[in-house]
Amino acid sequence: MGIYRRKYLLIALGILFSGTGYTQQDEEPFPVLESVQWEADEEEEQSQQDDSGFRWSVLVGAAPSWTVNHNRLEIEDGHYANLGGTFQLGLGYVADPHEWFADLSLFEAFMRVPSLPGFVNSEDTWSFDTIYRYRFLPWMGLFDRVRMRAAIFSTTDVRSGQVT
Repeated sequence: MGIYRRKYLLIALGILFSGTGYTQQDEEPFPVLESVQWEADEEEEQSQQDDSGFRWSVLVGAAPSWTVNHNRLEIEDGHYANLGGTFQLGLGYVADPHEWFADLSLFEAFMRVPSLPGFVNSEDTWSFDTIYRYRFLPWMGLFDRVRMRAAIFSTTDVRSGQVT
């Protein structure tokens, strides 16, 4: 089965199964929704009132991609691959009307192109970002922000052929 036949088969199956769904078998065509009032328990009320304190976050991510190019203008034919990963650590402190947040993140990516024998480092950065906010109204205030960004490792320029 050719690549185009598989592609059209997948499109047809997607259209076929996207039309099926759940239908309600009631006398009324649409359900009538009544007004609902939620009762908050004491813990939720306490957490909404006391929203101050430390907060932290950890983010780990991956960004792989694979591309095949054929007969495109000024792009070498072949397979391209990109593998990337990120790690981010965040810490913050909130005490009305003051807020402070800081993030440290690392990003590393490797790329493979047809003209090179293996993967090469395409991006590596670390960044530190901190922000302090003072809110004199819930929707308005002043802030101060500092950001630093740099490469992690020394880099080299890798080319497939000699360059003059």
